Amino acid sequence: MAYIKIDQEAFFYNLDTIAEEIGTKDKIALVLKDNAYGHGLLLMAQLASTYGISKAVVRSEDEARLIDDLFGYILILDGVATTTQSNFYYAINSIEQLKQIDPSANIEIKIDSGMHRNGIEMDELNESFFIAKERGLNLHAIFTHFRSADELTSELFWQYKNFEAIKKRSLDLNREYLFGTLKFHSSNSAALFRLPDHQDMVRVGIAAYGLLDTTNSSKTLLMKPVLSLHAKRISTRVLQSGQRVGYGGRYEAKKEQVVSSYDAGYADGLPRSLYVACYTTPDALMLLGTVSMDSCMLATKADEVCLFDDAREVAKALNTISYEIVVNLSRDLHRLVSQTFSLNT
Repeated sequence: MAYIKIDQEAFFYNLDTIAEEIGTKDKIALVLKDNAYGHGLLLMAQLASTYGISKAVVRSEDEARLIDDLFGYILILDGVATTTQSNFYYAINSIEQLKQIDPSANIEIKIDSGMHRNGIEMDELNESFFIAKERGLNLHAIFTHFRSADELTSELFWQYKNFEAIKKRSLDLNREYLFGTLKFHSSNSAALFRLPDHQDMVRVGIAAYGLLDTTNSSKTLLMKPVLSLHAKRISTRVLQSGQRVGYGGRYEAKKEQVVSSYDAGYADGLPRSLYVACYTTPDALMLLGTVSMDSCMLATKADEVCLFDDAREVAKALNTISYEIVVNLSRDLHRLVSQTFSLNT
């Protein structure tokens, strides 16, 4: 059956590069949301814990529960709290959410510093401190998210300046409301290579997986993709000139040709439309015709093929981003580590 291979050496190399950039691994919070960007939540959490990462970021409480014994700090982005577990911290995106969350929860207020997607408005900061104190909430941190850190424009810097102003106001407010020592974080993968101040934490996702598209730092060019998709041969046949392959017969043999089907299709996350882009695998094999639900065709009779080892190449062929390619990989695909690693399963 088709499977995903995780390169432990590449993953640790990327984390080393990030730790060197920010000066310590202790500030790294690995983003593991959405099945660790398709890499496998539990597997990548165990690898990260082995490396020495103590902080994680997930989408939901369900994800947090799967890895709660591996990290001393887990930031839950959807902000929905059903437990008071001490290592769970909930992102607050609105005043309404601040009013509704369980008063015993650990919270982190997200500020909309210019992305205009999620987060409390900058002019609602005073109100949010008042409500948090009145409701007895444990305010742990203030954070934001940058909208254009991966683009070589000045937008990152005016948004960062907004957050610096929010940080100053938060510290002033905290002298009145006395929540204890407040933490601050703003950098995502792209921003950590562009900003001089990494505050108390960096939320590292796509960079750790070696798929950062931006070239705003020489270090980003050295990052290594961690994930590759492999498929195994189902059957082989010889096409005669003029015979066509698969649904719609969209590939026609120009001469006698050996072709094989392999057990990865769009149900596994291999995009159906790749044939339109004339995509070729790392071994220069072109996908022949439309990708089926559970299989694809290639002009080879190899027992196994690597369909891609850098999701950015697939994304480029489809005019999208690597995130979309990897998060759509099926959770049912077996994921294995390319080097010896003892998993607690």
